[in-house]
Amino acid sequence: MFRSRLALPEESANCFFVGTPILERSDRVDNFLCGHDGGGVVRNIDIESRVHLYIWIICRRAVISLTNCECENPVEVLPINTADRDSALLALQVTTRSPMGAIVYETGGLLIDHGWLRILGSGHARLPRSIASWNQGRTMFGDEEPPGYLLVADDVVGGFFAINGGQLGPELGSVFYFAPDNLQWECLDRSYSEVLIWWLQGNLADYYETLRWPGWEAETATIGGDQAISIFPFLTTKGPPIEQRHHGVVPISELFALTVGGGK
Repeated sequence: MFRSRLALPEESANCFFVGTPILERSDRVDNFLCGHDGGGVVRNIDIESRVHLYIWIICRRAVISLTNCECENPVEVLPINTADRDSALLALQVTTRSPMGAIVYETGGLLIDHGWLRILGSGHARLPRSIASWNQGRTMFGDEEPPGYLLVADDVVGGFFAINGGQLGPELGSVFYFAPDNLQWECLDRSYSEVLIWWLQGNLADYYETLRWPGWEAETATIGGDQAISIFPFLTTKGPPIEQRHHGVVPISELFALTVGGGK
């Protein structure tokens, strides 16, 4: 089933990143996906201006507010991985002025909706993957070439979210979703910042209606951040309802290799 353009609540666009700079699409691609600044000079980690602290205060305020009253999706902010956050930013060449930079620098990641969604940050024991480490060898190969796409989040049934750097289609800077029920990359026509709002505020129940089953919350709660649920017969095939199919726990890396692949 193709998932159409995300329905983003109008009020969320006005309240979530109030006062933060809005990046044009070309700037978003440069900040999120480029290995250098165009002149061959690797950008340094931008922590002097403390702009990332301002953005993170806004992000944190939104998470707390949504957790308390505005969102049906439970949100857990994992503690910062102080040992790896600098190296994660440097490897990604992402600025701390961006929401992604704030997530990487100020959190170990986000677990949303009983852990169904895993938003990658600097890594944590419960989500033992940073954005940089997860992309290394899959979309990033240490050759200073901008990746064709950048993996930023995933769900427990093997759906992957990625920012398009050109490999997934002409929509540069847009987030795509790799759907486990058709094994295709689907363009969401939204930037990372916009999809972050949807992850926190959006109607995940409707979006994942055909991929969930009665009791998924309890099953998902037992899955580690480096694991996924492998469903057989596969979701791409006709068969019994999902709850009647075999559910197995596998490393998320194995599921990615099986369905998406990767490498040069």
